[in-house]
Amino acid sequence: MDLDFHPGLPLEVRVDLVEDGRGAGVPLWQLELLGQDEGIAEDFLDACRDDRARSFLADVEWDVLEARYQDRQRREEGPFWRRPNMTPSFPELLPHT
Repeated sequence: MDLDFHPGLPLEVRVDLVEDGRGAGVPLWQLELLGQDEGIAEDFLDACRDDRARSFLADVEWDVLEARYQDRQRREEGPFWRRPNMTPSFPELLPHT
């Protein structure tokens, strides 16, 4: 199974997140969102160890995590996304001033 976690998330956190998340019945899309931030992922793992996974998940602001995830995808993959300090790939698509 290949989930889209943040590239900087350590391998051991990824493995624990999948194992503990699956054990707690967390849907894969929620695991991917939890894996976008190492701090949130580690907090979730701590909650799993303390049998607080359900209460932790109830307190997560999923829309905020989703927005952060979408923003990261646009920055990494978007063909028209303007990256800082880079010349746009398609300057003719930029607004004329």
